[in-house]
Amino acid sequence: MKMIKWPLAMAALAIGISTASAVPIINGDFELPVLPGGYSNEPAPGAITGWEVTGGGASTGTGSGDVDFIGSFWQANDGVQSVDLNGNDDAAAIRQAIALPVGTARVSFAMTGNPQGGVGTKSLTLSLLNLDGSTFLTLPDFTYEVTGANSFTNMLWEDRLGVFNVATAGTYYLEFKSGNTGTPFGPVIDSVSVPDGGMTVMLLGMSVTTLGLIRRKLS
Repeated sequence: MKMIKWPLAMAALAIGISTASAVPIINGDFELPVLPGGYSNEPAPGAITGWEVTGGGASTGTGSGDVDFIGSFWQANDGVQSVDLNGNDDAAAIRQAIALPVGTARVSFAMTGNPQGGVGTKSLTLSLLNLDGSTFLTLPDFTYEVTGANSFTNMLWEDRLGVFNVATAGTYYLEFKSGNTGTPFGPVIDSVSVPDGGMTVMLLGMSVTTLGLIRRKLS
């Protein structure tokens, strides 16, 4: 009996993953400043620590706008305070400048809708803007369905995640913009964070290992 060895090749793929640390967000839970009452209407530029109010909503373009800064008026997702992106002046937006490296940046936030407007769909757009206000990257709209189960004491918050593929490192405005027009009852946000920015996946190499051993009888 003879034994003949045949090489069986298996490619072992080596992948390197580089993760970046969290990108700092100022007042992502909207707890500053502390509101003395149930809510405060905030016309542009607003007085929410770390955030600028703009008229970037669906019906107000880049003109003036306002949001409702909510305190004890209803249940927040985290802490006590949150933001309704529709104030007295219809749809609006809030934004904050953040520095992002090249790579994938994930933006996490909680979303619900103002139940005062009854049942219906609330929507918002999440974007990265250049510092001149022009759009750098934008994601498809995020939506939330307000039902009869939503109430001030149980807002039924849901988690949302937006993923940006950043090709050019720089400082950008992170913007949340209401998509609801003709109503003061808009999408509501809380708990904004960027848990990682600049995450990359790289192919490092391949190795080939001879594995097989085939036995063959010869008479």
